[in-house]
Amino acid sequence: MTDLRRVAATATHVKQMVDMVSNDFGVMRLHLSNFIAKDTAYGAFRGFMLDMDKIELRWNRMPRVDPQKDKGGGPRSIVDAIVMLVVKNPLGHAKFAATS
Repeated sequence: MTDLRRVAATATHVKQMVDMVSNDFGVMRLHLSNFIAKDTAYGAFRGFMLDMDKIELRWNRMPRVDPQKDKGGGPRSIVDAIVMLVVKNPLGHAKFAATS
């Protein structure tokens, strides 16, 4: 496994950022986001562990294209589809939320 570490250091502190973690659950790739539960009291201390092999998208309606009239601005069309997120086993996922 490739070891990739990013370290940001100043005169007073060292901050280390990790992309992958290997532990008892296996190898996990970290995807950081500022948009997860941002508006809650615990938004800065929340995380999710998702097993991507147990999540999939299923089609209810495949993508379709509805061409619109060209009124002088160039060709236009509307594209839509209906998909759903399927979680095969909820016990394979975890949520971390600090409450103290």
